[in-house]
Amino acid sequence: MSKRSTRARVGLIAAVGTVSALALVSAGVATAAPAQPTGYLYTSSNDIAAGKNTLAGFAIWPSGKLTPLKQGEVKTGGTGVDNGYIAGVNKGNAKLGPMDNDTPVVATPNGKFVYVINGHSDTIAGFSIAADGSLTKIPGSPFASAGINPTSIAVNPAGTFLAVANRNEDPARQDVLKSGKANIVNFRIGANGALTKAGSADIVNTTYGIGNQPLPTQVLFPAKGNVLFANNLRIDAPWNVLNGNPSATYSQQWATTPQVLGNIQSL
Repeated sequence: MSKRSTRARVGLIAAVGTVSALALVSAGVATAAPAQPTGYLYTSSNDIAAGKNTLAGFAIWPSGKLTPLKQGEVKTGGTGVDNGYIAGVNKGNAKLGPMDNDTPVVATPNGKFVYVINGHSDTIAGFSIAADGSLTKIPGSPFASAGINPTSIAVNPAGTFLAVANRNEDPARQDVLKSGKANIVNFRIGANGALTKAGSADIVNTTYGIGNQPLPTQVLFPAKGNVLFANNLRIDAPWNVLNGNPSATYSQQWATTPQVLGNIQSL
């Protein structure tokens, strides 16, 4: 009987509980070897201790059971973003999180590479995936996200580009936010998985304390075509939107009266 190896499509599912995201990769496993894993799953810890963020891998078995990979957690070379708790104290914005993001972990369609964001470090870590699911850091990783607080990444169907949404929102760096804007940045994925900036687009009126535009929470490539969609969301509107007074003080995402503002952009 001939043995046929396959690498199926990569899927992403939203995290439930304390983990920030999950990425699924189908393994190149021969159909005649049912005792082998059917794929691998990776999840980010979003650890807010300096330099302690990690990516953990699990083998997926035919029964659906998950078992941790022998390699254990791998350091991403960066720091996760704190959702309002600074030095153990709730600063008032820990409402939806971590920091309103989606798909902070993504794998390429061919299952060769997996990427994860370091929100507080403004970087994207990349790893190559071995046949047994173990990870090896891509040369040059982690890569600068070209913005402040990356919250979401996506890979196009061809596996040639990676897009990131930089939200320009981090309660521990309010002074830094005043000099930046939220943006969407596109990176070219090299043959070895390294990222090279290809282009970017600012989201207007998103400098901290200025304007009332929603901030990006997710980027997504459709199954076909070269269009990129960005979902922009602000769960708490600034005070001038809530009370109609343009001169009122902005509460930004720290508002005490919740209101959802949002839109979808196509690029």
